[in-house]
Amino acid sequence: KEGYAENLTQPFRVLVYTGIDGPDAQETLTQLARLRAYRPDIHITTVGKHPIFSEADHHIPCDPDEPPHLTSNAIRAYDLNSRAPIDCGLDFTEDGSGGKLLANAGLYCVRSRHGKWMSKPTQNAFNESGSRSIATFLTSLGLDDAE
Repeated sequence: KEGYAENLTQPFRVLVYTGIDGPDAQETLTQLARLRAYRPDIHITTVGKHPIFSEADHHIPCDPDEPPHLTSNAIRAYDLNSRAPIDCGLDFTEDGSGGKLLANAGLYCVRSRHGKWMSKPTQNAFNESGSRSIATFLTSLGLDDAE
């Protein structure tokens, strides 16, 4: 929000579950850039199969074929060993496959595009627009479109 950046005291730490998205996942790439533009102090950590997102400050590898608790434990360990806690967990997958993973890692502010982790504003935005895109998801959480 306007005027907020002058009062920042620590980075805004966001963890984004990207699932199996790879270099051809244009919407994920675009929306990670949008997150980066949202706040000058943002610290983005991605969790997923491919560590290919240049907007990320850190990546936690995740193999969807392995038991999900391994990824949840890796996220929890990363959070506990960081200088500041993760502020927000976002599940960018359309099927909501990261919601449970992130919740099991102790991120109670998980927001998803599907299932019980979907925020009410996201539900409303999806119903109004008919779009289930990541862009609509981020808009529903109060992020304006980045130019």
